[in-house]
Amino acid sequence: MRKIIAFEHLSLDGVVQAPSGKEEDVSNDFEHGGWTVPFQHPEIGQVIRGWMHEDCSLLLGRATYEQWASYWLLHSDVWLVADHAMKYVATRHALPVLWQPTTCLKHPTSELKLLKQ
Repeated sequence: MRKIIAFEHLSLDGVVQAPSGKEEDVSNDFEHGGWTVPFQHPEIGQVIRGWMHEDCSLLLGRATYEQWASYWLLHSDVWLVADHAMKYVATRHALPVLWQPTTCLKHPTSELKLLKQ
């Protein structure tokens, strides 16, 4: 059986935000993007780079998929594994498939159970 492993950037005060730049997610007029960068321990970069070389599939939400596709399609030399990995996107919205291979999960709960098998 396959495992689903969640990888989140979560601050001690409960804020979920990727450690990227100020403009990464400005939805809902959010103005504090990138604030976590100065507080990261150097070891987290080593851990993330290690994971970036492991064979995997990616389970993403629509917004993350759209952000990642626009970035990683132009930087596949940095994360080649992701470029070839199957991307499963949990969404109820129509999604332009920008980054192959991609499959949309319209009913994630039941479809993830099948994927785990």
